[in-house]
Amino acid sequence: MSLQIFQGHLDAVSRCVMTEDFDGYAEQIILPFTLMTGVATIWVTCRDQLEEGFEGFAATMQDLGVTRLDRRAHAILQLGPGVIVGSYVTRTLAGDTEIIPPFRSVLTLRRDAGRWKAASISNDTQNERWPVLFPKVSEPI
Repeated sequence: MSLQIFQGHLDAVSRCVMTEDFDGYAEQIILPFTLMTGVATIWVTCRDQLEEGFEGFAATMQDLGVTRLDRRAHAILQLGPGVIVGSYVTRTLAGDTEIIPPFRSVLTLRRDAGRWKAASISNDTQNERWPVLFPKVSEPI
């Protein structure tokens, strides 16, 4: 069940990015939200800041011709009735061409008002600030 919840969240977020649906995306996130990269810890504290990041990232994906944002769940652990932690790999594709090298992330989902939402993500990208327009992958998997 945890894998279905986790993968469902990943698919919903990807769909929101690809269709530029900020409201749907915002429903998937708990604020404040934490993004930990290989070089920085970034806190997104308000909806306006979240929207700025979403719009910038979605526009970059469109500009790059991305046709599919594929995120696949791997190791999943339910830490209790209200927390799921898992790793996933992101592939950013234009047709069959990788636009950004694949990279692994760890996502924490928390149950909030009956819904599973992202509370934090950590990965080894080299991004230092918000918004993250283009993930800087130093060592692809």
